[in-house]
Amino acid sequence: MHTLLFIIMSVLFSCGTKNVNAQLQESKEKYTQNNTNYVSVFLDIDFSGKIQIFDKPEGRVIKTLKNNINEGDFIMFDLLEKNDSMFYITAYSSLDNTLITKGWIYKNNHIGIYSSTYNRNFILYKIPYNEKEIIAIDKKYNPNIYEVIDFEGKWLKIKAKINGKKYVGWIPPEEQCCNVYSTCN
Repeated sequence: MHTLLFIIMSVLFSCGTKNVNAQLQESKEKYTQNNTNYVSVFLDIDFSGKIQIFDKPEGRVIKTLKNNINEGDFIMFDLLEKNDSMFYITAYSSLDNTLITKGWIYKNNHIGIYSSTYNRNFILYKIPYNEKEIIAIDKKYNPNIYEVIDFEGKWLKIKAKINGKKYVGWIPPEEQCCNVYSTCN
């Protein structure tokens, strides 16, 4: 019974559809009404280090976050804004979607995403919103985490290894899986 409840909760709370505490629920609702282009990602589940959250770009540290690997509770992020070197995020728990903090993180902070392409090719594009210029195609499913290095709307710029070669390119929302407990199939 607990397993079934956990699966149902994981599906309901995946990729941007989560229930946060009442204090910040209203601000998140206002944000999403004004900007539906946020995208959800996670702190690499194998990363055991800490990341710093800043009050403003290059500002003061307001919080330090770390995955709780022993209890299977990982840090999730909604990417809300960006500048050249940082993302403005909402951070929350992967287990219960409890809001942890809002703030700025550096882009090179072990941020990841899975692929949701099981029965189709994984395609890496040269630029977002343009599916004509393809960088690489992976014809088999890759269960590894892709490193997220940028975003544009709901498109993610990632580092990927395909057929032994390293690539940097963009994936559309339909190729993204931000659920750390499942493979979004």
